[in-house]
Amino acid sequence: MSSSGKGQSVLGGPEDVEKAWDYAMSAGRVKSGRAIVEEMIHFDYEITLLTVRSIDDSGANATSFCEPVGHVQVKGDYVESWQPQPMTPTALSRARHIAKTVTDRLGGRGIFGVELFVKGDQVWFSEVSPRPHDTGMVTMITQAQSEFELHARAILGLPVSTEMRSPGASAVIYGEVNAKGIAFEGIEEALRVPGTDLRLFGKPEAFVRRRMGVALAHGPDIAEARRRAKLCASKVRPITADHRVPAVP
Repeated sequence: MSSSGKGQSVLGGPEDVEKAWDYAMSAGRVKSGRAIVEEMIHFDYEITLLTVRSIDDSGANATSFCEPVGHVQVKGDYVESWQPQPMTPTALSRARHIAKTVTDRLGGRGIFGVELFVKGDQVWFSEVSPRPHDTGMVTMITQAQSEFELHARAILGLPVSTEMRSPGASAVIYGEVNAKGIAFEGIEEALRVPGTDLRLFGKPEAFVRRRMGVALAHGPDIAEARRRAKLCASKVRPITADHRVPAVP
């Protein structure tokens, strides 16, 4: 099972098999006694193509696509995403064809996060999540309807729109500590960065590399949006109860 890098490793040869198997069985979220083995693909970049299966005005099934989301992963875990990811027309057409083929076979209604590898005009299918995708959180600041609203609308049979309003980016805020009931400092400073917003998840327990929130930013282009999102995220500091400033009476 693929789950944000947990239990995943890269094998350089037969001597790595036993170690990789043991790690997959101990660190993976599902202990089924099975593992996925994938070919190494050397690609230029990776995208998430958010694919929406809904009902059109005539009551027929329809498939629509958000603009492609580019992202950076570290050890299989998303740390940054942006929209739109520049692609050649041929690569975008192939990506949409693959995404529609996969989601048509799966069926149902809602949003699917289809991950794809791209090298020039070549496109490879990587994986699919039948739900809003972590990299797609950028749509909370880029689109008229975020991936969450699209998911709900599609399931409920309501009209959907994948219109993008502005280039934007997201950057992860990590827990940085292993503790329960953390708080956050630097919120005001973070929100002074132009064109930004924050989503703090309210998870009851933090880990050093657990995603506890996300910084969002829009901008005139992808480069500026990414700069703003990363700057905003860098100013948010998770703290434990022992380090909180007492409230003013």
